[in-house]
Amino acid sequence: MPTSNAPSCESGVNRPVEPIALSAPLARRLAPRLCRRDPASGEDCSWYHGLWQDLRALGLAASPVYQADFFLGAFKRMAKRRRLRLLISGAADYSILAHVLWGCRESGLEVDITVTDRCNTPLFLNQWYAEQAGHPITTVQEHILAYQPEEPFDVICSHAFLGQFSPQRRTELVGKWSQWLAPMGTVLTVNRVRPGGTRREIRFSPEEARAFCLAVEQRIRESQSWPEAEAAEALARARIYAQRLRIHPISPAEFTQLFLSTGFRIDALSTVASGESRNRNVSGPAIPRESKHACLVATKARSGE
Repeated sequence: MPTSNAPSCESGVNRPVEPIALSAPLARRLAPRLCRRDPASGEDCSWYHGLWQDLRALGLAASPVYQADFFLGAFKRMAKRRRLRLLISGAADYSILAHVLWGCRESGLEVDITVTDRCNTPLFLNQWYAEQAGHPITTVQEHILAYQPEEPFDVICSHAFLGQFSPQRRTELVGKWSQWLAPMGTVLTVNRVRPGGTRREIRFSPEEARAFCLAVEQRIRESQSWPEAEAAEALARARIYAQRLRIHPISPAEFTQLFLSTGFRIDALSTVASGESRNRNVSGPAIPRESKHACLVATKARSGE
């Protein structure tokens, strides 16, 4: 498995501009109208999509910004292709899009981008960002396992997406990625990995939930920039987030085998500690802290490889 010329996972100074100060209040207000409602429970996902950018701004969520150099290095390695058809598979907000556009621009690549997600809130945010960037995109509101593209893609990108699926379902997902790629197509993906792994989903413990909500409250107060009503709404969403968030963990060995078993060749794999120092006393399913994130470049293998 080649690693000597792998795109670095470490994030440097050079990174795309993400106008979270403008878009987070937008997501906060529009999520109750845009978020997908579960037909069985009647609940929507605004507790997640209406809060995610706030958590990023408060330093309480992982995002592609921690692996900016990985995405840039990967696209620079593709520079000879000149033009790409690219799928963003699942999106909490527009951060993957920002890194794709930035990486392609820095590498001299033209790119046709499709973003798919089952909720309209992140799709709206991606369209909003694409308009700010002056780069048209296509959005598709569809559960990823039901999606069927009309043409193959050259590249598929995801970030922290595999943990949304049980082991059986994520094998199905990566198998579909292979089907959707053109011959020798590439997957660029980053996912949190945990030693050992487990077949059970993980969630906030009661102690972690209390510490998380306290951190949200303290950091909102420290920012001194939130309207009182929106601060109260964010805190209410944080409590629901801590109750409902579920992640299916994946070990480093499972992460690698997932691609090898579904027809991919691993070109580059690197792992880096992710997070920032303010989270020493905060932990949970999606909080960077001292966790590791694996950054992978995998190519759809030729038949017979």
